Amino acid sequence: MLLSGDVEKNTGPPLRGMQWNCAGLSQGKRLALHKTLVDERIAFCLLSETRKTPGEAACFSVASYKHHGIARNCKGGGVSILVKEDLPVETGMAVVGRIEQVHATIHLARGTALTVTSAYIPPKHTFTETDLDTLLTTDAAQLIGTDANAHALAWDRASPPNVKGETLTQWCIDNQFLVCNTGECTRYARHHGESTPDVTLSRNCTVYTWTSLYSPDSDHHHIFFDVIVGDAQIH
Repeated sequence: MLLSGDVEKNTGPPLRGMQWNCAGLSQGKRLALHKTLVDERIAFCLLSETRKTPGEAACFSVASYKHHGIARNCKGGGVSILVKEDLPVETGMAVVGRIEQVHATIHLARGTALTVTSAYIPPKHTFTETDLDTLLTTDAAQLIGTDANAHALAWDRASPPNVKGETLTQWCIDNQFLVCNTGECTRYARHHGESTPDVTLSRNCTVYTWTSLYSPDSDHHHIFFDVIVGDAQIH
């Protein structure tokens, strides 16, 4: 199910979110990322493939943002979450496993909250619905940004569907997650062309203005969206 459009009824201010597979977060990329965060007024950012050592991940920082992340090794993997420092946030579990994942819960007005998850699954790793169940950390509002290297018609019109895509699609149906992608590609590789390995999933929240924009700093695009926790009508 694809969500996009304008919000008619808003029960609270939207959060501006960003998702990006940065393909390694060098000092130069970090400076460019910070400029994007400021220019786009990003409340939270979900990063994958930061390619840092555990020590580097532990001391990583971006001005005006809180960081929660983990690293596999400097050659691949690594996921992080950045949250604007003026937002109350509770960090959740961080796991390096079949699915690399970090979680954080942003506390909002009137006792509401949004749990955000950044996840990465390497191309050679397979996964089952049971593996995906480890991403479920709340029955309340949750948004997952993942590069699962999974392809399905629900979000990727440029690549043939694969088993990972079928598994992720069925898991979304079984757990009532919506696919927020609008069909735009999220990656361009010179030898492979366009594809959409990056997926944004939501449950018990409304995501709109989902957009994928070219980034000169990675073969993956910047993904931007707005999130509302609570009831909203989309048209």
